Amino acid sequence: MSPQRFIAGLLVACLALVFLLGWWIRRLHHAPTPPLESTATARPAVAATTLAPAPTAPIPAHYRLAGTVVGDASYAVIEHPDGTNELYRPGQEVPGLGRLVRVEADRATFAGERGPIDLKLAPAPISTPGPPSPPPSATPRALTPARQSPHAPSARGSSP
Repeated sequence: MSPQRFIAGLLVACLALVFLLGWWIRRLHHAPTPPLESTATARPAVAATTLAPAPTAPIPAHYRLAGTVVGDASYAVIEHPDGTNELYRPGQEVPGLGRLVRVEADRATFAGERGPIDLKLAPAPISTPGPPSPPPSATPRALTPARQSPHAPSARGSSP
């Protein structure tokens, strides 16, 4: 076997190995995580209470879910009543709402003092601009062109 054929075969084998490792790692990364407790060992009374949706507490006034990021790292953008936006990760405490528990594509769930709170993604309120108001110190007056003296050069720069 010639050295060129040996090197080519070795290169093909290495590329196949890299491809298979990439496929295997990607498969592991996207594999579903096993449940914390198997259903065989779970008590029926506990399983029935965890499957029922918990009622959500009323949302405190003037909080808005402005955006979410869902992926390897999840974040929620919360607009506070004073108009400021903050970025929060699950596990962080949000003043006025509680601890951020879960972030989904269109909602965020908080563990509040009165129970779970679900904020759904909402657009910013639209404010319609009114007619522009003049500055308070300015008084409206008619504009008149400035007078030029008869001997002043013309504005066009040509000679008389």
